[in-house]
Order: sequence, then C-alpha cells, then structure tokens
Amino acid sequence: MTYRMILTDLDHTLLRSDGTVSERTLSVLRAVQQKGIYVTLATARYYIGAERYTDMIKPDFIINTDGALIHRHGR
Repeated sequence: MTYRMILTDLDHTLLRSDGTVSERTLSVLRAVQQKGIYVTLATARYYIGAERYTDMIKPDFIINTDGALIHRHGR
C-alpha cells in the first residue's frame, strides 16, 4: 500500500492532553514528509488558533474553521 497523505485532527488526536506535540510525533511527521507524503492538519479552530501548531509541524495543508478554509504553505 502506498500512502500519499496523513490527515489528522489536532485536539484529542495529534495533541497530548497538555496541548503539546511529542518529539516522537514531530519526528515521524518530518520523516514522512521527506518521503513525499503530505501532512495535513484538520481542525475546527480558526487559523490563528492553530498557528502555534502549524508553525511547529509545518504541514503541507491546513484545513481549518470547520473545513471552511484550506491552506497550502500559507496560501
């Protein structure tokens, strides 16, 4: 099976209970991106509410505001 994208929610999925992202998770996401697999964050949060995580994770796509907006590399 070939994966082309990993899509994950933030709250109660990617984030730990204290609102942080583990170093192991960050390492895995970076490794899959290096293999050409897109990393996508989906969240009900507004862009500014997810900005701290998008700056840290540097996803290829961000789906936010309950799916109303899709960003790719800040556009």
